[in-house]
Amino acid sequence: MVIGPRIWKTGIAVALCIFLVQSLNLGPPLLAIVAAILTIQPSITKSIAQGGNRVAATIIGGIIGFIIVNYFGAHPITVGLAVILAITISIRLKLQEGIVIAAITVAAVMVDVTGDPKLFALHRLIETLVGIGVGVGVNLVFSPPNTEKTLIEGLTEVNQHLKNLYVTVLNGFISNNGYDQEKLDKEITEVRGKLEDIRRKMFEFKDEIGYRKVLKSQQVKKYETVVTSFNLIFERILGIYYTELNRSQRDIDIEGASKEYRDILETLQKLLTTTVSMQENLLCYLTSKNVDLCLYLENCGHQSTELVKDLRWQINKWHLTDENKNNSVSLMEISNIGYEMEQINHHLKRITGALKQLIEGETVNSEEGFIKWLTARVFTRNNRDS
Repeated sequence: MVIGPRIWKTGIAVALCIFLVQSLNLGPPLLAIVAAILTIQPSITKSIAQGGNRVAATIIGGIIGFIIVNYFGAHPITVGLAVILAITISIRLKLQEGIVIAAITVAAVMVDVTGDPKLFALHRLIETLVGIGVGVGVNLVFSPPNTEKTLIEGLTEVNQHLKNLYVTVLNGFISNNGYDQEKLDKEITEVRGKLEDIRRKMFEFKDEIGYRKVLKSQQVKKYETVVTSFNLIFERILGIYYTELNRSQRDIDIEGASKEYRDILETLQKLLTTTVSMQENLLCYLTSKNVDLCLYLENCGHQSTELVKDLRWQINKWHLTDENKNNSVSLMEISNIGYEMEQINHHLKRITGALKQLIEGETVNSEEGFIKWLTARVFTRNNRDS
């Protein structure tokens, strides 16, 4: 079992809370510990945004708890009413992320009050704020989440699964050997789940871009293009899969098929090889930023486009020279497969273009940053010399 950053960061936050609360003589550190655990989030943006919400909710809970305990006492009914009031106000102020901590703060301020009620309430409030501050601080300082890296890793994994599914499904159609349907259905379900996970990682990345306060809307759009295209490729692969399921029920004799039909299958095999080669290198290009790899991907895209044109011509030729009732059904199936593969090629080219713009944009930004830095250095030196 791997202990991830969020786990050990939570442990560090808890230890720091205990140390700080004891150093400040605020009493038992349990409230600070709970606040810190709730504040540690997988995204820096969530940690900061929710930390702010929890600070506001904590103050609301502390004020409500103090007022009610000061005027009405700490009866179970008054505590319950105070919690209801704190939650209601938090919802009205759109502090949903702070509801739990507001309720906890109310209870902490009102229950087991010892000594001066004002001082007791203040200590509980400070204790909670310490926990929130520690949680945000630890998340910022220790191994801050790299959502872009996580997104790229997820895209790489999904791309590999899509490629394997694509090869299995299309080879099943070309060879007419059928599928292990139960196994393939499980793989399809797994890919669908990973695509859902990628959407979540995409949202986290968008949040993180906002946290960095850098205008990277174009970068976000390029990644969104990749994520959307992967989903569309998945749907096209399913289209091929369902077409083959229908054809396999008719038990077509590939060996006895006409030369034109076998030529079409050969072109499908070449198109599969080219698009798979393109798919294998897509994410390698993103991580390596190799210009030659970009040229290779673009060349694969052009080859695939030409093969699609050849496929259309072969389908028309076969339809004209060897038409019968059975071939009419096969014609629709082959035409459908050709269309699905054409769309897969289109989406792969779209991903290549998006990645190219993304990488070129990063290069331009880094160059602009270097130029600004160099200009500032020259300007400062000139001023000093003068």
